[in-house]
Amino acid sequence: MFRNIVRAFAVIGFLVVALIFVGIAAASLQTKKAPKEPETVILNLNFDENIVEHVESSPLDFALGENSSTTLLDIIQVIDNAKTDPHVKGIVARFGGTQPTFAHAQEILAALKRFRASGKFTYAFGSTYGDYGLGNRTYYLASAFDNIWLQP
Repeated sequence: MFRNIVRAFAVIGFLVVALIFVGIAAASLQTKKAPKEPETVILNLNFDENIVEHVESSPLDFALGENSSTTLLDIIQVIDNAKTDPHVKGIVARFGGTQPTFAHAQEILAALKRFRASGKFTYAFGSTYGDYGLGNRTYYLASAFDNIWLQP
């Protein structure tokens, strides 16, 4: 009789543990669903950072969080992909004190012209486009946008 009671409790314990594992597995499957893509996206480009040709990567860059440079190829690819993406409605760019080189400005300007040909809007906003100095490169790049806004 005692053995039957022990066996019954063992079966009940096994079923409880099995149900807990099934519940955990079901909960983890529900939380791993991909988030829904937004229907409207406005691409935000920040030209207040240095644009580089390529990034010298090191295994420690990811661990230290130091790989924050934007490459010219990244910018061009993002703009070209955005022109065919139905979710992207336009581009808003922010300009500041950092100026791109003329070569970078020409490449990005050509990509922006291709983007604008798709019928999507482009806005440029800057707190400065040179400050009484060498703002030609920044303003040249900003000329590719539909609207140019300057903070007074």
